[in-house]
Amino acid sequence: MAANLLVDNGFYEMMNNSLTKSDYYSKLKTYPEESLVRLLNPLSSDLNAMRQTLLLNGLEVVAYNVNRQHTELRLFEFGNVYSLEQSIGSSNEAQEPDKLKAYKESSRLSMVVTGQGSPYWRGKKAPGNYFMLKGYVEALLKRFGIDINDFEYVAAPADLFEEGLALKTKSGKELGYFGTVRKSLAKQFDIKQDVYAAELSWDMILTQVKKKRVLYSELPKYPSVTRDLALLVDEAVTYSQLRQASFSAERKLLKNVVLFDVYRGDKIPAGKKQYALSFTLQDLGNTLTDKVVEEVMSKLLDTFSKNFGASLR
Repeated sequence: MAANLLVDNGFYEMMNNSLTKSDYYSKLKTYPEESLVRLLNPLSSDLNAMRQTLLLNGLEVVAYNVNRQHTELRLFEFGNVYSLEQSIGSSNEAQEPDKLKAYKESSRLSMVVTGQGSPYWRGKKAPGNYFMLKGYVEALLKRFGIDINDFEYVAAPADLFEEGLALKTKSGKELGYFGTVRKSLAKQFDIKQDVYAAELSWDMILTQVKKKRVLYSELPKYPSVTRDLALLVDEAVTYSQLRQASFSAERKLLKNVVLFDVYRGDKIPAGKKQYALSFTLQDLGNTLTDKVVEEVMSKLLDTFSKNFGASLR
């Protein structure tokens, strides 16, 4: 299902060796070199450890293709990654079965998008960018009935990405991350063009799918209403916090909240930013009146003001 979705959107599947070069991990903090599963008798220094992430394999494939004039790429890979938990594996007193527990194997899905866009008979293909990749990630999760807004957003690992997001469950488990690959990391593979990559925990996706119940309901008879707010908030305030506060303030009529613009710059005070949010309201039993809509929007604005010090811009 996932592969079909990606192929239908112009992706090509790649298959890489699980053996990799340990030097790739010498400067990484997210995947430290100490957590590598090393081979006792490697054939070469280029294949002396098991990979901890699919991202670096993806960069190898991008470099190989770019060097052969194939610069427009959309790639994905299903594969396993491996790691060693030092707290367990390094203990001298640990019994052999306990030492084996230190070795971890998990399934991942990676996606890579790069290229400036190329002409074809109907025009020009869209260039790869962060938002294109984010759209593919959301579409993939949606195909499995997973709402990306059910997760908490945090910054993606800084040693891997210039900018990006990581998705975590409320219990703190990481579903995955995506963003713009750091230029210093891409430079290690002699890649000069921008690369956008995502890596998702396939095991976590399957776990989330098992929790989802398929529910059917009658199509709404009454139209929805959309209202926008431009809020001036502190830099520390996140969209996730505002979204959660919105649904806490209005549980009945509020159906969706979407962040469609973030602005920093002219006429915005230092330490502040502007969030433009769109709110969808709907009453399943009646047609919404302007009075009811305005009451809900006032309630939301009061909530943002009290909880986050937000003001209408």
